[in-house]
Amino acid sequence: MKLSVCFIALCLLPIATAFSLFKICPILDCEESCRDGRVEVDGCETCTCVDICEEAGCGKGSDDYTCQVISTNGYRRTKNGEVMSVYRAKCNKVCPPDPVCDKKCYFGSELKDECPTCDCKDICKEKNVECPENFRCEVNGSHIVGIGYPITWETGCVQDVCKAGEPEVDNNGFRVRCNGHEENTCSEGFTCVLHSNGDGSCCPGDQN
Repeated sequence: MKLSVCFIALCLLPIATAFSLFKICPILDCEESCRDGRVEVDGCETCTCVDICEEAGCGKGSDDYTCQVISTNGYRRTKNGEVMSVYRAKCNKVCPPDPVCDKKCYFGSELKDECPTCDCKDICKEKNVECPENFRCEVNGSHIVGIGYPITWETGCVQDVCKAGEPEVDNNGFRVRCNGHEENTCSEGFTCVLHSNGDGSCCPGDQN
């Protein structure tokens, strides 16, 4: 009799284990949808929404950082089959007002303790670009992966044809190109000087 009871218990053990793996959660009747998912308790969702800023803990307990919620290119499927966008938290340092500088930094300022300074970023130096003799490195484009992601700057080496000073740049910091035939390509005080490949730069002064 004892053997029969033990045998039955052993047979029922895998069944009980299997049922424990499939937890039956209560049906929720929540008033609002949760953009970043719901808080789970014991494997079951609740009506409480996930706070990704709270999870990120941006300078928790201090006023040194603020949290910014940024959209990504990702999507997720909720347990009820709903497809929703994925967001992420970005911690931003609280900085004093930007310094008043006497020059414009087209590609951003150097940071000190995560806050901008009057020193401009040297993209070519950051990327360790080395150009041949009589050539100079320039930033000639940019690429953005998505909202909230850093800009990827594109650089190249261009012939240094200006005898003195820096070539003219446009409002975005990119070199103004000229070919010597078009009038008014260069601003007043600049002259078009051709490169060996036919391209040209607007150099300060009269350098024809």
